[in-house]
Amino acid sequence: MKTAGYEVGHDPENVERLLARAVAEKNPTICKKLIVPPQIFGGPARYDLVNGCYEGYAMETGDMSICQSLISPGLCVMAIAGRKNNPELCEQAYAPTRNNPDDHRGSCFGYFAERERDYEHCQRLEKLDNMNEHQKIVCMMLYVDSTGDASYCSVHDQPDICYNKAARISSDSSLCNAIKNDEKRKSCIIDSAH
Repeated sequence: MKTAGYEVGHDPENVERLLARAVAEKNPTICKKLIVPPQIFGGPARYDLVNGCYEGYAMETGDMSICQSLISPGLCVMAIAGRKNNPELCEQAYAPTRNNPDDHRGSCFGYFAERERDYEHCQRLEKLDNMNEHQKIVCMMLYVDSTGDASYCSVHDQPDICYNKAARISSDSSLCNAIKNDEKRKSCIIDSAH
């Protein structure tokens, strides 16, 4: 249903129409022209639909400034970085001002490290501010997933996980010997033999 430039209802087609108009007119605020009557969906559902329109606008136009107003700005930036094939953008896959920071820098750089089989992308995380160890591990594990290369496993705070994964991917049980925990080492040797 349409009313004076607004879309009324919760139908995904309404969001698609608003998104098409927003992109055509280069005006993301058109995404706010969605009315969901309370008897259909009250409250947050409307925000989710508007958020979806904004996210679509960011993806279609590559406008990363829109990402910071979304539910997950880091995922938005990561998607744009992948679409544009530009790992430089991964530095911005982070929203530090939130109560629970939305950080996807490790996943973003990891996407490129995995795809290009180049650990240098993960090393870029070392130079960024407010970088936690978890993000470094995420990146490293994506790299290990594509290569089975265990040469960087020792530099992280959870090397056993990395060695285990590298051994399974490369079917090289000798990598398991670097695992300190006896039980995990034995399990690794069994898993990597299959």
